[in-house]
Amino acid sequence: MQKLTDKQLDHFRDLLDHSRIEPRELLNISTDASRTVALDQTMVGRLSRMDALQQQQMSHASRAAYRKRLVAVEQALRSLHNTVAVNSAAS
Repeated sequence: MQKLTDKQLDHFRDLLDHSRIEPRELLNISTDASRTVALDQTMVGRLSRMDALQQQQMSHASRAAYRKRLVAVEQALRSLHNTVAVNSAAS
């Protein structure tokens, strides 16, 4: 297998760095949607509370997916960093 050039490694690092932006922003944005739902019957009706609980669960699932994606990108960046370190040590 052929080693990647420094230019290729930089290109992949830039792509991965850029790939971290979206899940981080989505995690920040979705924080409010995953907060505890108030169950005060005087404020909202039963169906509104059920809808709010469903929205909250969907937000939790989305946040889990964003975190999983962010972890994968960060693992790829660490792997790339280790590859660069090995290539540097071999030179």
